[in-house]
Amino acid sequence: MPKSPRPAALVRAEDGAAPVKLTKPERALVDEGCRRAADMVDEVEASIMAFGRWLLEAVFGNDAAQALDDRTKNPVWLELVRRAGGPTLSANRRMLYVALHLAARDKRIADQAWRNLDAGRKELLLPLKADKAIREAAQHVAKFNLTYGKTHAYVTQLLSEQASGRQTRITSQGLASRVRGVRTSLEGA
Repeated sequence: MPKSPRPAALVRAEDGAAPVKLTKPERALVDEGCRRAADMVDEVEASIMAFGRWLLEAVFGNDAAQALDDRTKNPVWLELVRRAGGPTLSANRRMLYVALHLAARDKRIADQAWRNLDAGRKELLLPLKADKAIREAAQHVAKFNLTYGKTHAYVTQLLSEQASGRQTRITSQGLASRVRGVRTSLEGA
């Protein structure tokens, strides 16, 4: 399926186009739109955070480590995830995960920079996974007051650096198996 073209106004805005010249009534409409958008975002974020806190407390017994465990066997959580996006639970799986992970990270990361970020930018930091990495990234985002787009680019850069800097890990069983294989191949020589 071909990608639909992006609206020209979005493309111009992303390219840093100059502000549009507005009349006084148009400026009033823009101001009202900004205020209403901020109210909407505040309500949505408050609802997501409240739902995440409920999930953490009621479903996971306020255990952030268990809530962040991707291999959890918690039956209530598994059933909620199974129903997500369906007729009995309209919230999709991504929304469930984001709500829960934000609440769990809020409990584990006691850093003012993290706490002061809005839920949207916090969500962008979640792929970093480790509390320390998230905390340091939150400090950077807060210090430079990064936009959503710049926060996303920053996290992408951090993830690419992590991927290139990974070391190969091997268990003692894996090492012993490789040594046995080399020894077996050399015995007949």
